[in-house]
Amino acid sequence: MRYPLELPLRPSRQALVMIAAIHTIAAIAFLRSSLSALALYPVLFVLAVSLFAGLRVEWRKTGRVLTLENDGTLRDGCEVATLAPETGCTDFGWAVWLQWRRDEAEGVGSRCRGSIMLLPDNLPRGHWRGLRIWLRQKIRAAPEGAQVRENPSGRS
Repeated sequence: MRYPLELPLRPSRQALVMIAAIHTIAAIAFLRSSLSALALYPVLFVLAVSLFAGLRVEWRKTGRVLTLENDGTLRDGCEVATLAPETGCTDFGWAVWLQWRRDEAEGVGSRCRGSIMLLPDNLPRGHWRGLRIWLRQKIRAAPEGAQVRENPSGRS
């Protein structure tokens, strides 16, 4: 793999379906419960707000570009600062959880930490492997000892 590697992100159909399915199942469970209508409406409203918030987070990945650098750092296309991955980065095999912190010198006055969950269909074909290789090999070289935890469940 050659780095830097640009990862243009897109919403994951799998994530969108799972978010909708979980909220639908929860709504059905509440509808079938013995809650009164007075108590049920606020619960369904909160579920609807949660559904739209979850879908919005996934849709906001559209057009975002992450750049994996050879030195183990990360660049987000919508930010100018270098992002250093943190120890919370995890490769589950079926998903990747990235956490980062902004270099202190570059990100004055803006968010210092961030995170994102990526599924294979968030990335163009062939980029998933590059991301996983970067997590296992390059991130270990990142500043301040950031490391990745690999597949804590033991499944691939």
